Amino acid sequence: MAERPTERRNIEGTGFRSLRAILGALLLFVGIVSVIYASAFHKIPVLVERKSGTTPPPPGAEAIWEPQDQPEPRVVQDVTIGGVERLATGEIRKTYSNQDEIPEACPT
Repeated sequence: MAERPTERRNIEGTGFRSLRAILGALLLFVGIVSVIYASAFHKIPVLVERKSGTTPPPPGAEAIWEPQDQPEPRVVQDVTIGGVERLATGEIRKTYSNQDEIPEACPT
């Protein structure tokens, strides 16, 4: 019997439902893997002020900055409290040294 023009076929029954479920699960898996990678393995270079021993630097001396790889969650936390800044060169620099007090909250 010929199909009437007003009837439509149900495309849900042809496998599209399972394809959508598989693609949804795949996207969820990729998102979870991305978060795990960023928190465990991805490092961001941050310029940290180097201290020269126990003696304080002489007045007027320039600070010495050296790059240090830090985990991404740590850098994200420092960004939220105002502990890092981006320089005009595109590098990221800590606004406090390891001996200083860490900022408590966002400066805004």
